[in-house]
Amino acid sequence: MKDKKIIYYIIAIFILISIATSPVLAENFKVENKITNGEINKQNNIVVVKAATTNGSANNFNSSNNSNINNTNKTSSNNQTKTAEYGGPEKLNQTEILKASVSVNKYVVKYKKLPNKVNIKGYDFSIPEYAYLLSKTIYYKYNKKDTEIIVKYGVNNPIKLTGTKVKGKLNSKQYYAYARNIMNHIEKNNKIPNHVNTKIGKIQYQTAVFGLNKILYWSHRNKNKMPSSLTLNIAKNHKMNKAIPRYTRQLSFTFQINPNMPIEDWITIQTSYFCGPTQTLYNTKYLISTGRCSCGKTGNYKYHEGSFKNYCPYCKISGTMIYEEGPTCPEGMWVCTKCDADFCLVTGKEHIIRSPKYLTVYITGLFFNRFGF
Repeated sequence: MKDKKIIYYIIAIFILISIATSPVLAENFKVENKITNGEINKQNNIVVVKAATTNGSANNFNSSNNSNINNTNKTSSNNQTKTAEYGGPEKLNQTEILKASVSVNKYVVKYKKLPNKVNIKGYDFSIPEYAYLLSKTIYYKYNKKDTEIIVKYGVNNPIKLTGTKVKGKLNSKQYYAYARNIMNHIEKNNKIPNHVNTKIGKIQYQTAVFGLNKILYWSHRNKNKMPSSLTLNIAKNHKMNKAIPRYTRQLSFTFQINPNMPIEDWITIQTSYFCGPTQTLYNTKYLISTGRCSCGKTGNYKYHEGSFKNYCPYCKISGTMIYEEGPTCPEGMWVCTKCDADFCLVTGKEHIIRSPKYLTVYITGLFFNRFGF
């Protein structure tokens, strides 16, 4: 009988030693105890990973990590390409953006509209790009993060402006939601939304940017604190909502105009359409514009620069091309006054489906090769 008890004691001791020396069983025991007591913390996540490596799931876990790393590298690579293309900084800290809000607020108070561009660290940003910097800064500050803002270049204006009169107050949670919605929309679509839905109305693009700027302007004047609320009282037909901020940036791949190009007798056009060109000028020899592609050849709806000889490929005559725009082509186009053939501002491609002709490009090879001519 005594021998049997001794054997039982030895077996019990052996089992206890096995449990104590097994990292997986020991950790799982600890985790189960903490979950029972409602005390789940970061250590539990570590335990889950360890347990996963013991049942053959390690490969899936590592594969997921590698996928995230690859995506991060792709994002970083794309951002570096954009930075090189636009020639600006890759990142800005929050203090720099808060300082910029001061000059923007001063401009709006004086002129009752948004500026066409905002200078930060000696580099000019368009209002759509600046709106992203504002919304991202508010997103981080609300979540108490000092993270630097990765600049997003080439953000487009909305295609159609919509909105209503806005009058009322938004608390911090509500204005944070509208800033986050703008940020998400830009990251997904690379353009500003037409409006932002809030409890005080549909805030039109220009007013929305002004509201974001107002939040950070207050923060700059109050030791980086976030305001408890945002008050807006802007009519739908306010001057600010009628003025469309436009900024033409000289990109690093831009064409170089021949220094011998004549500068007299230029005709400059101001577009009547929101999606029209930001720059249009021509004379009897040359056609120059910064506009959107109307023929689809570029594959995107961003602004590009185009320069051509004022020469109709049908009439074989110089000086017959002029600028026109209308409901059927709000982007604008080059039109021959003799034969009425019309061409895309960006690519010079004729607006017909079969066997289109092209205007004669008058630019350096960078732009020429960019679209595969």
